[in-house]
Amino acid sequence: MYHSDTSPRQESWKRFKSIAHDAAIDDLFVVKYKCNNINEKEVSQTSLAPHRDDSVLSFVILLNTPDSFEGGGTEFVDFRPPFIAAPQDQGAMVSFCGLQRHAGKKITTGQRFILAGFVRVNDKGNATKKKGEELFPILTE
Repeated sequence: MYHSDTSPRQESWKRFKSIAHDAAIDDLFVVKYKCNNINEKEVSQTSLAPHRDDSVLSFVILLNTPDSFEGGGTEFVDFRPPFIAAPQDQGAMVSFCGLQRHAGKKITTGQRFILAGFVRVNDKGNATKKKGEELFPILTE
């Protein structure tokens, strides 16, 4: 387990700011979380299970207003207690090392739209990604 007295964002920035040399967007996409009405037959995504991205830096930007939904946010599952980043302003961004396990918390009403992005760091010998893998190793359950 990884434990820190600082937020995941502060920890990631502190660890990576001195070794990142060249970064580029690797992937960028919109995610829609939606709670269905009882009469709808469509199956919608309301959350995302814990996972790791294949990026040194990941981010999510809240695209709609927070009064459009309840619940949601990005949960960093290996922190004790788990840390949840839930932007309260449209356009607010949460950035973090994508190599740490995180999940999309379930929304309970409405619709939540986010822009998710993965940033690739091009540095000598892939040092930044290797450092991230050291900081956030794959844990066996």
